[in-house]
Formats: sequence, structure tokens, C-alpha cells
Amino acid sequence: DGHLIVMANRETIDGRSANTGGGLISKHRFGYGYYECRSQPFMAGRGVHTAFWQRGMGGLENNSIFEIDSHEIDSTQKIACNNLYVDISTKGYLELAWPHRGHVPLQLPPDRWWIDAYEYTPDGVIFYDQGKIVARAEFPDLVAQQNIWLTALNGLGHVDADQQPGETRFDYFRYYARDYPGATLLANGGFEYNQDKVDLQRPVAWRESGDVAASRVVRAETAQGDFKLRHDGDRAYSVTTAQDLQFIRNGEYELRARVRRSQGQTTACFRVSDFGGPEKMLTIPVSATWTDVRLPGILVSNHRVTISIVSVAGAGDWLEVDEVQFMKPPLP
Repeated sequence: DGHLIVMANRETIDGRSANTGGGLISKHRFGYGYYECRSQPFMAGRGVHTAFWQRGMGGLENNSIFEIDSHEIDSTQKIACNNLYVDISTKGYLELAWPHRGHVPLQLPPDRWWIDAYEYTPDGVIFYDQGKIVARAEFPDLVAQQNIWLTALNGLGHVDADQQPGETRFDYFRYYARDYPGATLLANGGFEYNQDKVDLQRPVAWRESGDVAASRVVRAETAQGDFKLRHDGDRAYSVTTAQDLQFIRNGEYELRARVRRSQGQTTACFRVSDFGGPEKMLTIPVSATWTDVRLPGILVSNHRVTISIVSVAGAGDWLEVDEVQFMKPPLP
């Protein structure tokens, strides 16, 4: 019937009896916008955890920044939790106490089809159940694109095995985007997300290529905050630090950043590519002090873009970047 069906069952896996469930994780990432899912959670007996949620993949993706749980429903329990967890360290960066958690009484309609939604904006997250606002989590610094998960996990606490096999059904997932002029869409543009929790050699939400040892997050002498990105090396190097944005609105954008660098680089620039037009480049000027740079007029026509920070340099040459922003221009 056009549904995603996730079975809850008891099966033999590698010679051992196990509770089995499953789900889907999106290949693409999504940022600010409105998210909605219609599902029919398994409720016949205890042990199954159905959820519609958003979270980074971590690992090689290096994008595990937050988790938004539009709903987490434990079978037979009459609550649907609406949660916001923040993965990045609280040392010196996050001032609010998290997680946010909203325990909302669950009232499934007679057909058990549940419509759950949330709106993720530059101001925070608004949670909806059956079209009504049920919780809010204000968090203006939460900027990232994360994957979508539709799951029904089996084996949560006591399992009523006599009620299985059973199923959770997902009817649809929908995502709607709109413009937020003046709000950056880049995650970790200030390089604060690593803090003391994540390897400083791997900037959270960014991917690196080339001589990756020449790129790192550094604390001290920043343009703003506690951390910055630095490219340098004790021998010649070529390194790129890049971030992709997916499912963004088409239209005119601009890139902003604060930068400084030494003399001698063959290349020291921002490259903006994969947006549906010719690649654009912004050269980073030589300066011992922090300088504001801006690249306007980036016309996105394919709902995506790649922002790259590129250095080709000799031993001892350095480049520092902070407060990288990619946005629709602020309204007058």
C-alpha cells in the first residue's frame, strides 16, 4: 500500500535467538525547515521503540552534532517524547542546560495513524503532534544539516514475545524549506563545535582532503569565540577543508568570513562550486590581522553548494579562517 513496513519479530541470527527490528537512514542531509511523518507505531505489546528523528552519522561523516526526536514511542506506553540532544561539548560554548525533553500524552486516533512534525529554525525547534504545538526548544546556535531516521527497534526492556511478529508502518516523510535571510546555513563556521570532545585534527561538519595533517582546529588568537581553523606545515602542503549543503533553496547567496594569512602561498582562497553555475573563487588577502572578506552574487540553481577552503603553500606558510558564513543576504 505504498508504506515502509518494519517488522518486529524473534529470529535466529548466527545461531542465536534475537529480537529483530530495523529502519531507514537518509543518504542525504537536511537543515532548517519543516519535517513531517505519518506513521502507525507497533503498540500490541511491550518491547518495540518506534521513532521519527534526525541525527548526524558521526564516524567518517563527522557530522554528529545534534539529535531531534520528533517522536519516540515505546509500545504500550501512552507518551510520545519530543527531544533535543546536543552532542558537542558544553565546555565554554553551550550556556543552556540540555537535553530538552517534552513528555506528551499520546492519544492515537482510532486508525492508529499518527502525524508528527517539527520545525527546525535559526531560533530552535518547535514540535507538533497531530498538527498542534506540544513543545518548544529554543536554541539559536544550533546550525547543522543532519540525516533523517525512521526506525522501529525491538528489544527495549521486557518484550511481550506472544504479541510478535508485528509491524510499524511509515506512510510518508516530507520536508519543506524556506528562506532565512541573514542566517548562515553552514555548520561549525566558527569552528567551535569540536571543543574538548572531538579530535581537533577533524573539524566537525567539514571534510578534508590532500595533506590533511596541515589542517586543524586551534584554540587562541581567534577572530571570535575560542577556536579557529589553521592551515600550516613544516613542509610544503596542499589541503582543502570543505562542506556540502544539500536541499537548500535556490536563489542568491553570499559567502562571508574572517581571515588572515602569511605571504608565500601559491593558493589561499575560498572556492564555491556545485551550485549550478561556474565555480567562484575568493582570494584570501595577505594580512597579519583579521580581515573581513565577502563573496556576493552566488546564484544557486540546483538546491546545493560546496564551500571549500583551499591552501597550497610551502613550509612555514599559514592561513587562518574564522566565522565562515553562507546565507541569503539580510533583508534591508
